[in-house]
Amino acid sequence: MAYERPWFEVEAGYGGAIALMVLPEDMAQHIVEWSDKNIDDGEVYGQAGKGRDRSPHVTVQNGIMGADIQELEKLFSQAGPVEIELGPVSVFRDPKKDYDVVHIPIISDQLHGLNGMIGELLEVNNPHTDYQPHITLAYVKKDRGARFDGLKDFEGAKTTLYDAVIDGKGMDAKKFSLKSEEGPQGGPLKDSVDYPESLLMFASQDLEDYLLTNGKSVRDFSASELKNLVIQMRKGF
Repeated sequence: MAYERPWFEVEAGYGGAIALMVLPEDMAQHIVEWSDKNIDDGEVYGQAGKGRDRSPHVTVQNGIMGADIQELEKLFSQAGPVEIELGPVSVFRDPKKDYDVVHIPIISDQLHGLNGMIGELLEVNNPHTDYQPHITLAYVKKDRGARFDGLKDFEGAKTTLYDAVIDGKGMDAKKFSLKSEEGPQGGPLKDSVDYPESLLMFASQDLEDYLLTNGKSVRDFSASELKNLVIQMRKGF
């Protein structure tokens, strides 16, 4: 599925650029088909179907001022592919708005890490400081979102995000892949594990030496277990 500029996100970019990650083809197609099947055209807010998201993605940071594309690419490449887990369908409601936002909440420590790093290293003009990663399904008319709240159609689904996009009003979208064979700091583990943020601060070679010495593989651990392992290594066990 080709990337289509998410007009509502770009227009609401708070005067800056948006950094996002695009879903894999199969999951993106499934989500779009679900939206078309379950959300009636008459419920969608906006004209000509603009209230539907035809390019499912996860925003990492918005309102990035004077977007430094190279710096953003560096941040994403250091993080590598991002693992996510989908939650039940939910709804953003704002009493000041004429619409509800039907979306799928995302669980991912890596996304929170990236969001924070961009906020620390670059100037960001984003009033929403409480980062809530999600996949927008559609903007629907006021109070029409209630019937979707809590649906478990996507809950528990997991995938890995490999493609990032930098976009913004008045600029050409820049898309790049994170399918590098090298891991953070040039380590050799990247082809076998998607690093949680904590591992970015630990030499991957040291971790590999530990795993090999103990007859283990990164595939024997979940992201949270790897994080705990790194913490223990820092403390010297």
